[in-house]
This record gives sequence, C-alpha cells and structure tokens, in this order.
Amino acid sequence: IAALSATRLNFERLMASPGSAKFQAMISKATKLCESGKGGDLMRVEFPFPTWMTADAYLEKYGEANRYDWISFSDSIKVPTLLMFGEKELDENSAFDGMRDVVTDLATRMPNYTLNIVDGADHFYSFQYKLVRLAVEGWIDNAG
Repeated sequence: IAALSATRLNFERLMASPGSAKFQAMISKATKLCESGKGGDLMRVEFPFPTWMTADAYLEKYGEANRYDWISFSDSIKVPTLLMFGEKELDENSAFDGMRDVVTDLATRMPNYTLNIVDGADHFYSFQYKLVRLAVEGWIDNAG
C-alpha cells in the first residue's frame, strides 16, 4: 500500500481540531441539505480542503460513523505500507492535527510501515511531484 496523505477521517478529532468551527459549519450545512431532501446537491466545502462534493458524500466521509478512519484498523494491516505526507500539511493543516505523532508511532511499532515526510510539501505535493514519484518508486523497489 502506498498511502499518500491518508487523512484521518475521525469525526471526534475533527470536532476538536483547530478548524472545528469550519468543520461544524460544514457538517451543519450538509445535514440541512440532506434533511431537506437535497443530499445529492453539490455544496462548496471549506473544510478540511476547499472543494465541491455532495452533502451526502460529505456526511459519509466526515460524519460521526467514522467509516474511513484508517487509524482504527491500522494495526491489522500486515502488508508493506508506505505512509507519505507533506511536511506543511502535517504542520499547518488542522485536518492533520496530531497526525505526525500517530504515524511516527505506527511506523516505529510496526515493521511493515515506512514513513516518508516530504520536506516543504503541502497536501497536494505542489511542485514536488518528481520527488514523490521517485520516493514511491524507491520504496516499491525496496518493499518487494
């Protein structure tokens, strides 16, 4: 598994994050759209990243069910796994609040995990694509 910027989609952590006010506003907006029968309507999302998605999709991805909180089952992953993050996203994006400690601990405890933090990179690895490609290719060569 090569997991690039695997966001921890955990409702409680996002509600407690520095961006919680924006997150609460997005959850409220999505909930109101869904309750009014407009869950399939696109909405402008401001947290955790500016984008567009349906209200249904937002609640599915970021809602209280925590369906996509990969950290909750990370210890059961036994195949070689690369965890790659941009330094800026870990340091500056509230959606990644506390993630550096979590993935550092995971990579220390689990021999199948490799952690690579790309210096100066944001969540989208802007202007770092070649470096990311080379790092993933190198990891594949060594993991096999």
